[in-house]
Amino acid sequence: MLHADIKKIAALEMARCPNCSHAIDQMGNRTHCQKCSRQLTVLCISCQTNNSLLFLNCMKCDSDFRVVGVEYYSRQVAKLDFDLKEFYRLDQLYQRAIFLEKLWRFIVPTVLFLLGTPCWYFSNNLWGLLLPFDLAFIGYLAVRICGQKWATTKVEIPLEWAKQWKPISLAAKRQETKKDEMEKQLDYYLNELNRFRQKNY
Repeated sequence: MLHADIKKIAALEMARCPNCSHAIDQMGNRTHCQKCSRQLTVLCISCQTNNSLLFLNCMKCDSDFRVVGVEYYSRQVAKLDFDLKEFYRLDQLYQRAIFLEKLWRFIVPTVLFLLGTPCWYFSNNLWGLLLPFDLAFIGYLAVRICGQKWATTKVEIPLEWAKQWKPISLAAKRQETKKDEMEKQLDYYLNELNRFRQKNY
């Protein structure tokens, strides 16, 4: 066997997954083993370079890529957490505003109807008999038209937000999904940082 062939075989033997011994494709950057999906390199957030697990600093930008990853994802998770807490607070106020509006739709027409019932005893014409129903209908229309504005003013949230609550809720759900992904990345970089420190310090 030629010396060059021996070198090739040795190089292939080195490029194997330490977990399942699967031969790793050396063409391009491969972060995971294609067979067992084990993480083989750590991505540098600063310059997007895949680095060996053995390296302390990034081979391209010389940053401590594990610490940079932890700091970056910690900031992202903290920001998303703050935004979501603010959304949950506003969501509680919005649900309260909806409850108040529904309550007023029932109470206002009922009260106006009861206030108009004495007309049944004192009126001799049809309009007097229909007055309680007219008052109840007017009260219902008033709440229907202005109820959301009154409710949002009562609970102190902007009316514009209440009118566009569905897109806001969808955006919050996307933020929740993004936060879960960021937390997974943060856990990964924390584990890599702890593993590296345990091995080398």
